[in-house]
Amino acid sequence: MSLSVRTSISNPLVSDEALKKLMAEPMMTSYISVAYSSQWHERRVQFTSPGTSRDSVIHLTGLPGGLDDDGVFSGDKLRTWLHYAALVGDTVLVMELVRLGACVDFKDITGQTPLLFGMRNLKAMDHPSVYAAPPGPREEVLRTIERVAWICCVLIQQHAEVNAEYQGDTPLHFACASLNCRWDLVTLLLQYGADPHKRTAKGLPVDCLRADADKRRFRQLVNQFGGQLRPPRLCPCLSGKSLIDCHSSARTPYPLEFMCRCGSSRIYRQCCYTRGIRLHEQWDEAQQCIVIWKTSATGACVPTSSSSSQPLCSIITDQFSYVPAEVARQLCNVRNGGVKELYPDMLQTINRGLVPRGVMDPAFAYALFHADFIPMPGGGFPNNEMGAQMSQDWNNLVDDYMAAGYDPRPRIKIERAAKIGIFCGPFYRECEGVGCSKLEGREVQVLRICSACKLAVYCGTGCQRSAWPAHKTVCGKEGQEVQMLSSQKMVQEFVLPALAGRMSKMNK
Repeated sequence: MSLSVRTSISNPLVSDEALKKLMAEPMMTSYISVAYSSQWHERRVQFTSPGTSRDSVIHLTGLPGGLDDDGVFSGDKLRTWLHYAALVGDTVLVMELVRLGACVDFKDITGQTPLLFGMRNLKAMDHPSVYAAPPGPREEVLRTIERVAWICCVLIQQHAEVNAEYQGDTPLHFACASLNCRWDLVTLLLQYGADPHKRTAKGLPVDCLRADADKRRFRQLVNQFGGQLRPPRLCPCLSGKSLIDCHSSARTPYPLEFMCRCGSSRIYRQCCYTRGIRLHEQWDEAQQCIVIWKTSATGACVPTSSSSSQPLCSIITDQFSYVPAEVARQLCNVRNGGVKELYPDMLQTINRGLVPRGVMDPAFAYALFHADFIPMPGGGFPNNEMGAQMSQDWNNLVDDYMAAGYDPRPRIKIERAAKIGIFCGPFYRECEGVGCSKLEGREVQVLRICSACKLAVYCGTGCQRSAWPAHKTVCGKEGQEVQMLSSQKMVQEFVLPALAGRMSKMNK
């Protein structure tokens, strides 16, 4: 794979202090990062332009010509820039990707995360032939090994999944199986929660060690870190501080030497800063990345990150007419072609406005794009048999999403966020008793329904009595709320009115 030469087009969105510290390491001798190339400059400009989803830039699959002569990163492999960096040891690129919010657990078509990709690469490079090579080539490979190991450390400290598995190996298996055991990575993996007792088709991690002394050392480390809490995640800005003590604690000024977030490709100091616009950045837990805030004319801070540069309502209404929600509900639970068939241009709007913000679950969005109906509790449908069929069809789509293996969340978390029951509400309804949140189908087999309104649900008579003082004021009355998935609330508030408005406009 050939690398572009360093240019002065733009610099990585990484602090000078962190870069200087990295470049002082012997492993960086004579190495030129893709982060300084014209190819990555184009993506940096794209990322800093308003209205661009970060997923479309930093999670890009398939690399431009010159970076992938062997087809290792062709689009069908579903590998990202982080996978690429973990293969070639591009430490600077990793620093920028992590700061921009790249998903550290993104799986390629074979199920490999960037951490697995890097650990597997380490094992492959640590080969006897390397040490028998002439000094020049040998030193170059050894420096690459150290850079890949450094990248693996960064991913682990960013709370990458340390127990992921590929063909019978976990990151801990790869670390132990290297020709020269990577004790630095073994220690860090155990410290961050790697399971030393995880038995795969290739045995336990300790079985990969050859010498008895190494096995004793491994067991000592297991005893040292066993039962300890995982250390806090380090801040993605790579300041060395924990996230909670850095960008999660307060808004900090946007670095003056970074590319401006207006899309001009100029540095902030020479661009919007000169016009009195002040940018700040802070960690956003919902989006799992550092977002940018802009000081408005009133002095208030408003979010202006590239993945969410507009209020939700304006993202929708900029492209669609808007009508009251009660009119929009006529679109619900009717097999009329769904969002994809009726208004395909709405899909991009949802992807740009709702999913990147974390207010619509990606699994729910996937099903919404592929279903021929829009599920909403209380939307009405002819009978329970049809409701059961719609529920089954929708949940099969959610299963398809999970089977693709791109989402690292636990299965139950995805199901709770996206699956629906026969009444088109949550598949796992919660008991509405005071102080109770038992889940139907898990803590209790079936929740009881209020005989009057047929909407409120309880795990037993005790919970129903506890809720009655508040419930009696809304029971069976107009406006009574029914349990919804959080994504359905977003559909009700923003998507349905816009779709109904478009339908009304088209029918005129």
